[in-house]
Amino acid sequence: MTDTVIETALRNADDTRVIAFGLSVLDRTGPLFAELFPGKKALVVADENAFGSAGEQVERSLDDAGVAIRPRKVFPGTPTLYANYSNVEVLRELVRPMEDTIICSIASGSPPQAHKNDLEGTRAPSATHTPLSLRA
Repeated sequence: MTDTVIETALRNADDTRVIAFGLSVLDRTGPLFAELFPGKKALVVADENAFGSAGEQVERSLDDAGVAIRPRKVFPGTPTLYANYSNVEVLRELVRPMEDTIICSIASGSPPQAHKNDLEGTRAPSATHTPLSLRA
């Protein structure tokens, strides 16, 4: 059997377990989240632009899959949101008191996942609106 490039990459990845491409991929967010993080709550994180494009669909998918959703964190749409340390600090303080919560970020570029180790053990799966990638 010949592996695809994606299958090979997933097998060698430290954190990423699933990459989903295609039409209606955002509708798979909830089922994938529930499968990868059973019993965990989702904290949806995005900027205004990404949330406007995909946020309601991601939250609906999570809800339909029976995933409890914390109140979302939406950053301003301008200036452009980057995965810099100050934004990681905001998320770290937000998630610190939350038990059994996984950050589900919606991004068209680099999600705050880049500094996941600074979130003291939390994980940030990324539900991007051009592919969907959930990371443990």
